[in-house]
Amino acid sequence: MMLREAADRICGKRLKALIPTLIDSLTRHGHLTLSKAVRQRLNQVSAATIDRMLHHVRERAFGGQHRRASGVGSAIRRAVPIRTFWDWNDPLPGHFEIDFVQHCGGGKVDGDLVHTLVMTDIATGGTECLATPFRSGAFVLEHIEQVSRALSFPQRGLDCDNDTAFMNERLCRLWQATGPRGHQNPCFPLPGVAAALYQLLPAVVQAEIEDAARRRGDEAL
Repeated sequence: MMLREAADRICGKRLKALIPTLIDSLTRHGHLTLSKAVRQRLNQVSAATIDRMLHHVRERAFGGQHRRASGVGSAIRRAVPIRTFWDWNDPLPGHFEIDFVQHCGGGKVDGDLVHTLVMTDIATGGTECLATPFRSGAFVLEHIEQVSRALSFPQRGLDCDNDTAFMNERLCRLWQATGPRGHQNPCFPLPGVAAALYQLLPAVVQAEIEDAARRRGDEAL
C-alpha cells in the first residue's frame, strides 16, 4: 500500500517498474524498513500479482462498484502499447509526454474547468502549452498539429495516460494516417552548426558530471 500511494496509485505494470526505486528512496529517507527477504519478494513480484493484490483496495475506493471499460474506448486502450519508466533508453528529440493540467485551485471539482494542455519533449525538455476552456480531444488534436508544424525535427511519438481525451478514434486515425512517426509535415533538419552541437551535447554533459565528481573528491582530500 505504501509503495502504491507513494507512486500516486499507478497501475500494476508501471508500479512494478518503479518498485526498486521507491524502495531505495523510502528506505533512505526513513519511511520504510524492510527485511532482505521482503525486499527480494517485492522486487520479484509480477505486475499481474500487484493488480490482483490491490483489487480489493481499488474496489473499496469506488464504493464496491467495478469499473468496466467497454466499447470503442476499451478497444483503443487495448491496441495502445504501455511504456514503463525504463523503456525510454535516451530517446531522440520528438518523443513527447502530453497531459492536461486542471485549474481548479485545489481538490477535486466537478464540471467543466479551464485546462492547460502541456506537451514536453523528453530529450530536450522543450515544452509547449495550450490554454483550453475545457478538457476535449479536439483541443488535443489541434495542439498536436500546431506543435508539429513548428518543430524542426519529426514528432516521433506521444506518451499519455488513458484519458478519453487522448484515447479516441479521432487521434487513432491521425496516427494511422501519419505512420509510426505521427508527423504529417516535411521534416526540416537542424542547421549544420546546431546539429553538430546537439551531437556533442551528451559528451559535454558527461564531462561536466566527471568534472563535478573530481572537484568533490579534491574537496574531500
